[in-house]
Amino acid sequence: MRVLKSVFLCGIVLIMGCGRKEQPWQPALEENTVYSLNTIVAETRNHLDSAREFQRSGRSWRATEELEAARNSIDRLESYYLPLINSRAHLSAALRLSNRGEFFKARTEMVKAREQLARAQAASAERKEDLQRISDMLQEIETELGKERRASWERCTHIATQLNSIITGQR
Repeated sequence: MRVLKSVFLCGIVLIMGCGRKEQPWQPALEENTVYSLNTIVAETRNHLDSAREFQRSGRSWRATEELEAARNSIDRLESYYLPLINSRAHLSAALRLSNRGEFFKARTEMVKAREQLARAQAASAERKEDLQRISDMLQEIETELGKERRASWERCTHIATQLNSIITGQR
């Protein structure tokens, strides 16, 4: 009886799965590594180690400078890089929800993605225009959700690729 239930459940899963059109995997949307942030973490750690050494040697003014540099690295991480990574995650979630037909939830994720982009944009003078362009594209996609899925998928992939290049420092 137990085997029959298992076979029956597997059959239902197969039948339901066969009716769906498979979306191709898009690594840009699912890329979730943050190796590029290792540099900031290492830089911060070096500043903290230097501050400790300067404090021990009695050069407290140099220790203060190193602590300030460490604080600046953490601020950059918190105000720029983490919002970019969060924006990419919200974009990915929005697309998954859209593909399942949950358009209200997808729009909510798009709004969160744009909010995170705005945080990063406020922290970066040199990438302000790039981030504004990405935010504008996200807003366009948000209004199109549910209409043209394939085009939205491709545009989201393009945006995710742009975010990845900004996060990793590639132009």
